[in-house]
Amino acid sequence: MNLEHILLTATVLAVAALLLKPISTLLRLPYPALLVAAGYLLSELLVSQGIDTGLRWHNFRVLAYYVLLPLLIYEMAFCLSGELLFKSLPGILLLSVPFMLVAILITAVLLFYGISHMAYSFTAALLTAALLSMNDPAAVAGVLKGLNTSPRLAALLTGESLFNTIVALVLVTLALNVELIERGDGGGISFLMGFILFVKLFSGGILVGAATGLAGWLLMRYVRFPFLRLMTSLVMAYGSFLLAEQWLQVSGIVSVLTAGLMLNAYSQQTDERTRQLLKGQWSLYGSVAGVSLFLLLGVSVYLPMLQHQWLAVIIAIVALLISRSVVVLVGFWVVGRFSKALAIPVSEKIPLTWGGIKGAVAVALMFSLPDLDYSNTIHAVVYGVVLFSLFIQATTLRFILPKANSD
Repeated sequence: MNLEHILLTATVLAVAALLLKPISTLLRLPYPALLVAAGYLLSELLVSQGIDTGLRWHNFRVLAYYVLLPLLIYEMAFCLSGELLFKSLPGILLLSVPFMLVAILITAVLLFYGISHMAYSFTAALLTAALLSMNDPAAVAGVLKGLNTSPRLAALLTGESLFNTIVALVLVTLALNVELIERGDGGGISFLMGFILFVKLFSGGILVGAATGLAGWLLMRYVRFPFLRLMTSLVMAYGSFLLAEQWLQVSGIVSVLTAGLMLNAYSQQTDERTRQLLKGQWSLYGSVAGVSLFLLLGVSVYLPMLQHQWLAVIIAIVALLISRSVVVLVGFWVVGRFSKALAIPVSEKIPLTWGGIKGAVAVALMFSLPDLDYSNTIHAVVYGVVLFSLFIQATTLRFILPKANSD
């Protein structure tokens, strides 16, 4: 691995990202999809010239999960509109917890019976479905940015992508712990043990994030310079993540989300200069993290794997579309009969069904799985679904989004 080659790769990708932004605006194409395409084509070009990009599966996971994802989650939590989030919170929580769990179960059943080979067990199908349940916050934000769509629908899609990712990450972490337990002693894990582990991961992350956020809040009250307040917020983001993930073995992403929401609350009470500095800098951090994730996703794509597993990819895409349609169309119809506040018109249900966009987060988590008998199938399925989501769903979503003035 040559340092000069890595720097050259990073420079080429950064220039491509800068050039693609105006092209995306001019052609009205999703910026994330263009970034993935550029990452793939440029990496192939560089490799053909004997240049080592330096990207391996393990450092892709480290970059995405430990460096970029905390920035992205923290920025989105900080920039969320508190008023709009509060109004849309019941719908967001429905999509992110009960509806998502039902969708995972439906997807797993369809995958298990659709793929149906001996190495691909129902546990494998559940694990794959949990990975595929994550709507990518950067992808959703990238598609919605600049579109004059319904504020409620935008809040549902954005909020769901954030909370849905958090819950899915905890579920995948839980599945990995179960896998390690079963591998370690050859035994299984009871439902009660699994539930306790889930509660530990989730509630532990909230407690760590709240403690870190409170410490940062108190520190920023006594720091006089806005720049030092900005640095404090950065320490809060990574500090809460590392404290939770590495030392206390709870969910680092839940911790980051909680700390980010506390920074959001702090920014509403501080002076205007600090508020604008925090907002500007965290918007920049979030944009850089999102762009980097999609470029890295493109660099890591391996097409021969998709060619060998094309049928499994098609089955997974169909399974996801069916499960998403059931939970959105049927689910909101059912709850709408009991609560008019949760009733959603068809003009919003259709884009909400199509707007479950996947991205680099699922790929990064996929690489955290241990070496399993069905790893190749999971890898191909996750990559195939993500590429379909970015190049088909994200590209066409804007055509079915209702306008803001149609509410």
